[in-house]
Amino acid sequence: MAYRHHDQNNIACTVGFKMGVAIQANHRSKKRIIMNVVEPSMDMVDAYKDYVQDCFDQGVSHYEEATENPQEALQSIIDAATGENLPEGYLPYKTYFAVEDGQISGAIRYRLGTNEFCENVIGHIGYETRPSRRKAGVATFLYTHVVKNCLHGRALVMCTIDNLGSVKVIESLPHRILGEAYNDHEQAIIRTYEVESPIV
Repeated sequence: MAYRHHDQNNIACTVGFKMGVAIQANHRSKKRIIMNVVEPSMDMVDAYKDYVQDCFDQGVSHYEEATENPQEALQSIIDAATGENLPEGYLPYKTYFAVEDGQISGAIRYRLGTNEFCENVIGHIGYETRPSRRKAGVATFLYTHVVKNCLHGRALVMCTIDNLGSVKVIESLPHRILGEAYNDHEQAIIRTYEVESPIV
């Protein structure tokens, strides 16, 4: 599921994409910012701790447990890529971080395989952006990387219909709208998109 956020800190910038790297030119400070896609590793625990605390403080509630034990939480998402230590019925999933100057700016999860819960409730791809980096192209950068470089075949992506930021991210790439329906899990009307790869 693409989580809903209230965007802040609208910094004007342009974003140039290369394979796993985005170069941002901040028009206010003239500073060039290098953004990379990085798979999680345990040497990132300090950056991860800072990231999850910032996200949780700004209302990203699913990081509550991660703030209590960030080292264990980071290890769990590393393990999840190979299906280790997952609750029954959970699919393996890969996590990727957008990293700028050693700081995690956003995260995206790509669920491997499919099941009824993915097909009908949360989709296969979910992401969020660090509150201070919203409207800086982070979500689009991560989403583009996963769809173009990691996705094989089809995937479903879902967001609430009033989450205009996520709508813009998802619709930035070729897609097909499958429909809209009330989702008990999110207690909101959800739009479901289908995306496919490879995308040239």
